[in-house]
Amino acid sequence: MKFDRREILLIAACLFFLIGLLAITSTIYAIIITLAIYFGIKFLVTKRKKMIEADIGSGICADCGQKLDGKFCKNCIDESEK
Repeated sequence: MKFDRREILLIAACLFFLIGLLAITSTIYAIIITLAIYFGIKFLVTKRKKMIEADIGSGICADCGQKLDGKFCKNCIDESEK
């Protein structure tokens, strides 16, 4: 299993949250809430990454910020022809 730095930070944050919840609630409820938060964040991050990859496609133009078609930007090529 390979963990990114973000993954380790998320696990550490969930553990600290678990320790904080242990003072307020019983152990089983604290564990359930912490696991729900962990997997909820993992789900949202994965969904967001897929959405960004679908929007960007092959890349973004450095000049205008539009999505690239192949290797060239439609807007920048049209402007240079004028």
